[in-house]
Amino acid sequence: AYKIVFSNKMIWTGYGNTLFRTVLGTAMNVLFTVLCAYPLAKRHLPNRNGYTSFIVFTMFFSGGLIPNYLLIKELGLLDNRMSLILPGLIAAFTMIIVRNFFMSLPEEIEESAKIDGAHDIRILFFIVLPVSMPIVATISLWYAVSHWNAWFDSLLYIQSPDKAVLGNVLRKIII
Repeated sequence: AYKIVFSNKMIWTGYGNTLFRTVLGTAMNVLFTVLCAYPLAKRHLPNRNGYTSFIVFTMFFSGGLIPNYLLIKELGLLDNRMSLILPGLIAAFTMIIVRNFFMSLPEEIEESAKIDGAHDIRILFFIVLPVSMPIVATISLWYAVSHWNAWFDSLLYIQSPDKAVLGNVLRKIII
């Protein structure tokens, strides 16, 4: 079985596509999750509970498979590697966990940085994120495993065999 799998030329393409998806997808997921969770953790953000409730609502009710496919088609992302990354850019559950972690950090750290003249983006990237490395490492691992194991969205959105991920290549070899 190993001889058959590794003699197929597409297996290395599948590995490359899966690796590309995992690295880029994880980086984008972590970045956008942090950028979404940080403002929602601030007490002075108007309607932050409403925004958070809207995000929680999306955890329970989704559009479904056909509307998602039609959306990807209308956005022109069919047979595009970004169709594997963009639809799941922020996982609601993960964003809530990161938000709660940010809310547990002492506000005095950020206040002292503001007194020193730092703006919100600088505070986030140079003060909050270095302190938050445990949660960043945790969600990075979650997102990376999720991207590495995903194959169904590639089956739906990718038609070119040279853009298929490893799971789909293995599936075609078995079939």
